[in-house]
Amino acid sequence: MSLFQMSLGGGVLILFIVVVRALAIHRLPKTTFLILWLIAALRLLLPFSIPLPFNIHIGLDIFSGIVQELPSGNIGSPLPGKNLPSYDVGTAVPNPTTEPISAFEILWLVGVLLLALYFSISYLRSMRKFRMSIPDNTPYIREWLTTHQITRSIEARSSDLISSPLTYGILHPVILLPKKLDRNDQAALKYVLTHEYVHIRRFDAITKLLFAAVLCIHWFNPLAWVLYVLANRDVELSCDAWVIRMMGAKNRSSYALMLIKMEERRSGMSALYSHFGKNAISERIEAIMKFKKTSIITCALALVLVVGATTAFASSDVNHENTDTAQFVGYTRNLGNGTEHSVDNGETWISEEKYNELYPQLDIVYWTYEEYKEYLEEQIPVWQSLIGVKYKNVKGEWVEWTQETVDQCIAQAEEELEAIKNGALVSRTIDGVNDPNFSITINNLNSDVDVTYTTTIIDQKGQEINLGSFATEEERLTAVQDYCDEQIRLGNMTKEYAENLINDLQ
Repeated sequence: MSLFQMSLGGGVLILFIVVVRALAIHRLPKTTFLILWLIAALRLLLPFSIPLPFNIHIGLDIFSGIVQELPSGNIGSPLPGKNLPSYDVGTAVPNPTTEPISAFEILWLVGVLLLALYFSISYLRSMRKFRMSIPDNTPYIREWLTTHQITRSIEARSSDLISSPLTYGILHPVILLPKKLDRNDQAALKYVLTHEYVHIRRFDAITKLLFAAVLCIHWFNPLAWVLYVLANRDVELSCDAWVIRMMGAKNRSSYALMLIKMEERRSGMSALYSHFGKNAISERIEAIMKFKKTSIITCALALVLVVGATTAFASSDVNHENTDTAQFVGYTRNLGNGTEHSVDNGETWISEEKYNELYPQLDIVYWTYEEYKEYLEEQIPVWQSLIGVKYKNVKGEWVEWTQETVDQCIAQAEEELEAIKNGALVSRTIDGVNDPNFSITINNLNSDVDVTYTTTIIDQKGQEINLGSFATEEERLTAVQDYCDEQIRLGNMTKEYAENLINDLQ
C-alpha cells in the first residue's frame, strides 16, 4: 500500500471520528474517542491490514498466476525482450535503470525531517529544563507515592522552570511539579498527582509519540493535523474522566475549579510528556461538569463504534491483498477420451472445451532461429555498455553490472538459441505484446509438464522480494530458509517473522 493510499484511507477514518466526536463528545465514554484515534493512527502508519501482515505468492511464472498449459512442454524462465536489457541468470537480473526520485518524494522527505527535527529539539530543550529539577520531599507527596506504586518506579520532582504539573519518561516516569504549587493544599495535590498517575498508568507518553509520528509522516494531509490536535485533547479528556471515576463524581466541581485556578502556560506540540495544562480548557471543564456514570447503552454504542472502526481498518485493503496473494498452479492431463485441465493445484479438473471457454488460448508468436540470432547480436553491445551501472538485485541489494554479468547473459541466451535450433519453441510475443518479463518455452523432446514454482515474499520492511523459480517445493523452501537466515544475520529480519514466512509456505 502506497503512502497516498494510507493517507487517503486514514483520512476517511479521521473524518468519521470527527463527525462522531462532534455529535457525541459528551454522550459517550471519553476513552472511546481515544481508542478511535489510536485506530486511525495505526491505519496511517501500517502499510498493511492487520489479519495478513505479509504475503506469499506461489505460482507459475506467467501472467496473473493463471497458467495457460500448452499441449506438451514446460513453462520456462523469463527471456530477454528487445526493449529491456535484463536477462534471467538463475534468477532474473533486474533492469539496471532506476526511476528518478520525484519532486513530491523530495518535498515529503524534507517535511518529515523538519517536523521530526522540531519535535526532537522541543523535547531536548524540555528535558534540559527537567533535569535541573530537584526531588520533592513533601511528606504528603512521599506518602501518596508510597500508596500508589506500580511496576515502574514513579518519582516526584520540583522545578521553578515550569508553571504547571507534567509527567515525562516511560520506563522511569517522573511527576514534575512547579515549585510555586501550594504544598499545603492537599486536595489540589491529590487531584494533580492522580491526574499524572493516570497518564503514567496508561502510557500516554507513548500514545502522544504515536500521534506525533503520524503528523511527521502525513504532514501533507490536513486531516493528520486534525488528528494530532483533537487526539491530544481527547487524551486529556479521557484522563480527566478516569480521575473523576477514581475520586468520585461528587468531587468533579472542586476538580474543575482546581483546573481553572492552575496557572499554566501552553505546552505547544510536546509529544513525549503529558501536561496538566491549558489544553482546550473550556472543553475540559465542560466535559468534567457533564460527567455522568456510563450506562449499558452508551457502552454498547461505544463498543459498536470501536469494532466498526477496527473492522474498517483491518479490511480496508483486503481486496488488494486477495488479488496479490492469489495462488495458482495449473496442470494438464491427457486421458483416453480427451484432455482435462486444472487451475487450482489439481483439486478440480475441467474439460478441454470448458477450459478454452474460461481461459481463451494465447496468441503467441515464437522466435525463429535467425530472428533470435539477430536479436542476440544486437543485444550483446547493449549489455556491454551497461558495465559499471548499479541496480538492485532480487534481494533489494545494490550491485554492479559487471563483465561476469554480461557473460552470464550471453551464455544463457546462447543456450536458448541452441534450443531453438533443436526444435524448441520460445515465445517472442504473447497476445501481440513483447513483454520481457514473461515467456513460454515448449520443448518438443519432453512431453512431461515441468511445473516451476516462483516464490515472492514480502520482507519485514514491506518490500516485495522475488526469490526466483524452483523445480520442487523442497528447493523453494530451502531458498526461503536461506534468505531468512541471511536477513536475520544482517539484522533486517526477526526470527519470529522468519518462522511465520516458513510456516506459511509449509
